[in-house]
Amino acid sequence: MAVKVAIINMKGGVGKSTLTAQLAWQFAGMRRWLKRVLVIDLDPQFNASQYLLGATRYGAIHDSGSPTVWNIFEQFSRTPSGGVPPALDISSVVHNVASFQEGSRIDLIPSRLELSLRYATRPRRKPFWSARSRL
Repeated sequence: MAVKVAIINMKGGVGKSTLTAQLAWQFAGMRRWLKRVLVIDLDPQFNASQYLLGATRYGAIHDSGSPTVWNIFEQFSRTPSGGVPPALDISSVVHNVASFQEGSRIDLIPSRLELSLRYATRPRRKPFWSARSRL
């Protein structure tokens, strides 16, 4: 049976990424639990990705152009020319962090900075009305 755990808080700096990485190690590392843990890093600061993979391995994944969670979201977006990006093989996005002798493992779908740029560059909608226009 799959169990989903979401670590969510709108405030920054409260330890979401640290807690996520520590829980992943705890769940996968417990003897006789035989858990397969998948961490999906949705944080644009990608701290959980760097923590689990290490800065060097994360950099290698980024520099090689390997797909990340950003590519998963983008495959469902339409381009300005009306095209749709090609479908993504999910196995190309999942990176193994650690495997244990008993069969437990930690896998990661890493995040990337472009997640924050995607939302920062969206055009803002004009308000329905403003107080100034009503005066």
